[in-house]
Amino acid sequence: MITDMDDHELLRKYDRERSEEAFRELVDRHLGMVYAAARRMVRDWHLAEEVAQDVFCTLARKAGTVRPPQVIAGWLLPNHAAPGDAWSEKRTTSPRKGTGGSSHAIT
Repeated sequence: MITDMDDHELLRKYDRERSEEAFRELVDRHLGMVYAAARRMVRDWHLAEEVAQDVFCTLARKAGTVRPPQVIAGWLLPNHAAPGDAWSEKRTTSPRKGTGGSSHAIT
């Protein structure tokens, strides 16, 4: 059963078989933690959702490189910092389209 697998087994299953079920289980297990960390970093819930999505997209791309003894949760947290920094920078420097430049967001 997929829910009985540990994080590395799930990631290995995703990497080898492109199992959406395995990746979904990883996301379900860790999304709250990644989102909370991103929210603290960017201080905007919409941007935090984008950062969290970026982190999991990066995990999907790099699935074959994350190996024990590296802990998946430990890999995810540092990897939210780079997208979080980039999103924060864009948020403060790019005017939102369609708003007359009165607020800031990613364009």
